[in-house]
Amino acid sequence: MADKQDDLFKDFWHKVKGKKDSKDEEERDEHEVLKKRYYEEKETLRDKFEQQARVIKENKIKQSLKEGKTAYHHKEVLLERVAYITIILVLISYLIIDLSFYHGADKVVEIDQEAASIAAALTSEETAKEETEAAKVEVAKNETAKPEEKNETPAVEEKALSGKILMAIDKVYTKVSETDDELGYIEKVVFTINNGKEKTFKPIVHVYAYDSEMDDLWETKPRGKYTYSLGIKSGTEKSGSITLSPKSFRNLDIKKSIRLTLNGTDEGYVTAVNKNIYIS
Repeated sequence: MADKQDDLFKDFWHKVKGKKDSKDEEERDEHEVLKKRYYEEKETLRDKFEQQARVIKENKIKQSLKEGKTAYHHKEVLLERVAYITIILVLISYLIIDLSFYHGADKVVEIDQEAASIAAALTSEETAKEETEAAKVEVAKNETAKPEEKNETPAVEEKALSGKILMAIDKVYTKVSETDDELGYIEKVVFTINNGKEKTFKPIVHVYAYDSEMDDLWETKPRGKYTYSLGIKSGTEKSGSITLSPKSFRNLDIKKSIRLTLNGTDEGYVTAVNKNIYIS
């Protein structure tokens, strides 16, 4: 009798176990479907978010470059990013509730932790991208900004006039004959005149050249002349030169005296300068 009862319950438990296995398998299938749908919707929403966020950022960057509103652009994009992240969290919450109905608190905690990680990653990633873009915009703005044009005319420092007209000998060009080493030449004298007076000065320069062995006549007989009819303006200087004629000299072991006299068209005699040289 006992064996018959065991056989009876054996069939009963077999049927119950079959139903339980069938139910577990059905729940696993539903879980896999929900899980698959969760990941598909998550990826779709993430792609959509990234695409829209990229478009928004590009538009805002263009607008900020054009209008110079970098700070405003940063706030607007930040608000829109928060809105998209909120949508993601709502969708995830919906999936959590859906899954918890079938699989209990353990699955909810697992999905909730994953959702928090995704949201944090998106926020961190987007914040870093936004800061980078904002920095690029600021650099581009600084590089393209034109410097302010100043209409101020720089002050010209006026030089104090000396009240004098000065002259100096800059250089005397000499050479010795290639065929006669006792014959030399004074070819040219270069000089500079500085006008320290308040009006334009029109110079007349004469050059004299002689030595102690020559006739005294050469001390008063000029060997060349320089004039500048346009005149030297007040506070400026002018360089000039005179080519001597005649220019040949003997007694090369004796120093030659070079004398320049300066006269003004209106002033008459002004000054004279001297220089002693050897012809070499």
